[in-house]
Amino acid sequence: MMIARVIFLIWISILTCLSSWFFELSFAISFAFVTVLIFLGHLITLDEDFKGSWSNPEGKSIILKQSIIELIIKLLFSVLVWWLVLSFPILHKYGI
Repeated sequence: MMIARVIFLIWISILTCLSSWFFELSFAISFAFVTVLIFLGHLITLDEDFKGSWSNPEGKSIILKQSIIELIIKLLFSVLVWWLVLSFPILHKYGI
């Protein structure tokens, strides 16, 4: 499971760098968009963690609680990144 997360993080980093280059955006804006995509992807698949669903066939409530906590953390991280990008426009000058 840990290897899959590392591979996913590498893929996200590559995707962010390529999108920055292709759309001629700063890395900070591309990274901010990627955080939104990660949050939305988790939100869309949240129903799979409900009792009796695909990721939770045994109906354990802890799985849903952990998923909701992860979702909240992703939302807070995305808000923090967007706040930094919009509050400090000087970052764009350096391509960060």
